[in-house]
Amino acid sequence: MSIPLVDSLVFIADADGLYALPKAPPVTGEPERVVISFAVVPTRDYFVEFRDSLDAVATWQTLCGVPHNLGSAVDPSTNSQRFYRVRSVERTPQ
Repeated sequence: MSIPLVDSLVFIADADGLYALPKAPPVTGEPERVVISFAVVPTRDYFVEFRDSLDAVATWQTLCGVPHNLGSAVDPSTNSQRFYRVRSVERTPQ
């Protein structure tokens, strides 16, 4: 029995819902970076968050350039390891 794919994701989730992404090899002359892509719903705001470790004292920090409502974010971090999550909240009417 196969389960149909509803959406494709560029990241891998573990049992806790945390995301770890390998850095893409840089194009000649460009720095390393991580590109995160995800599906969006027009009535929600999306915030890509990161932390550098999974220990109890590390806190989630919001990646610059928020909200990420176009369904992608770029992290130019030079850290060798970083964990990501995408947080979604209902957009408040203006």
